Amino acid sequence: MIQVMRSVEELAVQTWRGENTGAPLLQMLREAVGENSGMTRSGASSPSQRILIDAGAFTLFEDIAGQIASQFTMATDIRPNRAPEVNLLAWAAVFAAARDRGEVTDLQVIVASARCESWADRIRDYFDRPVVKEILVPCPHCGLRYVLNSDGDRVAALNATLQPGQEMLVECGNCRQQWVGDFSVIDLGLAAGLPLDVDGIRDARQVS
Repeated sequence: MIQVMRSVEELAVQTWRGENTGAPLLQMLREAVGENSGMTRSGASSPSQRILIDAGAFTLFEDIAGQIASQFTMATDIRPNRAPEVNLLAWAAVFAAARDRGEVTDLQVIVASARCESWADRIRDYFDRPVVKEILVPCPHCGLRYVLNSDGDRVAALNATLQPGQEMLVECGNCRQQWVGDFSVIDLGLAAGLPLDVDGIRDARQVS
């Protein structure tokens, strides 16, 4: 039950990063959807405000919120709240009480723990997904500046992949030569005859 409650806490109460706490994962995901769409805590937004949304965050939020609502209804026979945090915390209280009464088996605890941790992992993975940035210099290994992607569009041959907690990775889409780490990327620019600013690469636009 400890892992179930820890996942519920991270999803609906607060997240933990070492000794520091932060916003719950469901709130973070809602904000990723609703910063430009007027979405409220309940998930609602006015028609005039539904202009710009993060489609990936919206799809993920709707999927997880729907699963939480179904889980809550199955456990309580009560109509779910529009806020998934409310449903998740209410379900956790009902589930823990049933466990204390001996009505929940060890297998059911394992299944519930895996489900809650899966929701948390999916949200973490969304925020930790790699970001790809174009580097518009010719590859010093094969000499190409552009290549054709799978749709036949011309794109930069060199792309930098940035992932939280990992070093920058630059790869050529033609010869597959790789450069890992800031110093290696700087050497790449020198070899191409066009010095690269690694901080500038991090601040550049993301490849769509």
